[in-house]
Amino acid sequence: MVSLDSNSASFCVRFRPKTNDDEYFISIKNGSQYSSYVRRVYRGGQSVTLQMKSYCVDHEATIMHEFMHALDFWHEQLRPDHDDYVTINFNNVQEGSEHNFNKYLSDVKDTLGLPYDYNSKNGLATIMTEDPNVWIGQRYTLTADDIAEIQRYYQCS
Repeated sequence: MVSLDSNSASFCVRFRPKTNDDEYFISIKNGSQYSSYVRRVYRGGQSVTLQMKSYCVDHEATIMHEFMHALDFWHEQLRPDHDDYVTINFNNVQEGSEHNFNKYLSDVKDTLGLPYDYNSKNGLATIMTEDPNVWIGQRYTLTADDIAEIQRYYQCS
């Protein structure tokens, strides 16, 4: 939650402790890896699994990445218009992870009218940009476009 507190003033989603009246909620679990489903997949709690004892450099950034999934955001490279911005090098994709790089249809992944965000928290390596002057994939903070996407999706500011 520390990771999101530093950005919460920028976007309108607020996190608070669960009450007994909450029908939908995010449940943080300790695990051996980081993971979250995209959007709530069943009635009740949405689990976000975190490595609580991890001290890697991008620990807080990875927490933000998983919470973006819980808030219903897919990886940036799944956008239906990704061919206009990037090329996926499937030779560098770990076997079994191909689904993280397939282009989704617009009814699954809405661009919300925003341009491709090369520096999104939800971008991954193994991607070549169409523009050679653009650097891709930072792992430190939400970008202005990440926050704009949250604001447009939840219709707030």
